[in-house]
Amino acid sequence: WTSDNKIGLQLTNPEYKIIYTVNSSGGIATQVTPQGWAWYPKWSQDGKKIFFRGNRGKIFYVPSRGGAIDSIPIQSEFEMGMPVPGSGNDISPDGKTIVFSGATNFYKDGKKKWDVNIYTIPVEGGKPKQLTTIAVELQDRFPCWSPDGNSITFIRPEIKNDKHISHIFIISKEGNNLAQITTESDSVVWAPIDWA
Repeated sequence: WTSDNKIGLQLTNPEYKIIYTVNSSGGIATQVTPQGWAWYPKWSQDGKKIFFRGNRGKIFYVPSRGGAIDSIPIQSEFEMGMPVPGSGNDISPDGKTIVFSGATNFYKDGKKKWDVNIYTIPVEGGKPKQLTTIAVELQDRFPCWSPDGNSITFIRPEIKNDKHISHIFIISKEGNNLAQITTESDSVVWAPIDWA
């Protein structure tokens, strides 16, 4: 009830993902993207832009104080979908390359399937470089750069006794030297990871 004896009603609106910034000491948050779909925000190394994932798997960016949104041109023969959760995007320490988890679809036995692998792309756009290849039942997600920019870690599940078990893997930025660095006893969660 409102103070003037009327009924107050809460209506559920469609869900949106909007990026806000706030001073590290706290305060009023500032909206920097319009109402829409903005996932996995990451600051550019110089702090002037915020990169994020949006509709149809695209990678967008917006000035960190808000403003016009633009997208990174992805030159691919496949539509690069955005697997959720875990598609992410992370900017390399030198600020030149983005790593992300991308989904490409195909049809098998009349059913739509998705391959989800780790890719890199220059921040100015171009052709994505595929770093991993994994069976369709297993999907590589939640990628992040090492502090020196030479390696990328990500989460990859395995199926053991009909159960998905998450592991952390590491691969070079060129897509070589793939190695699993955790075991089942580490109890890795299907969630974002980062380097100390």
